[in-house]
Amino acid sequence: MSRDHIQRQLDALEHIHYEFQMFIELAPMSIEGCQVLSNAILESWLIHSRNLDEFLKQQDPDKAKTEDVLAAHYGIMPDRRILSSENRKRANKEVAHLTYQRFSDVTYKKWNKVEIYMDIWPKLRDALGQLLKWIEYQPSAQHRKDGFVVVLEKGDEVFRQLTQTTLELDIDK
Repeated sequence: MSRDHIQRQLDALEHIHYEFQMFIELAPMSIEGCQVLSNAILESWLIHSRNLDEFLKQQDPDKAKTEDVLAAHYGIMPDRRILSSENRKRANKEVAHLTYQRFSDVTYKKWNKVEIYMDIWPKLRDALGQLLKWIEYQPSAQHRKDGFVVVLEKGDEVFRQLTQTTLELDIDK
């Protein structure tokens, strides 16, 4: 592996950390009485969920687009994508793109953040553990380790919090 490739991997750690952090920090958030901010939080959380799903999808790194950062670049071999196919499709059709599906079925608008988080977190936790192992073997990445450990601990804390709540949200257009 070339020195440039390893440097790109090291540089990408900041952005990988950001995706994990936003997924975890936004999961329990909602703003009572302000639908616009609640929508923005939910949509941002769904986009970060989608980004992590893309990062973790099983793909041959040699066949990926050169600009894509993949978990496989870090030795992380997930057994599957983290979002269910239904939630991935919904995030694509209802949040990331302007489509007719957004308003074709109003009963389809609820997003159960708790259910999605509870489904995704164990897979993300495993991926974070694998990423931390990769970081351990990269002397120039050690300064990033603490940030990922904090994210892992916060993710577990949010997981415990959400087991005691129900957070079903509408995107109100």
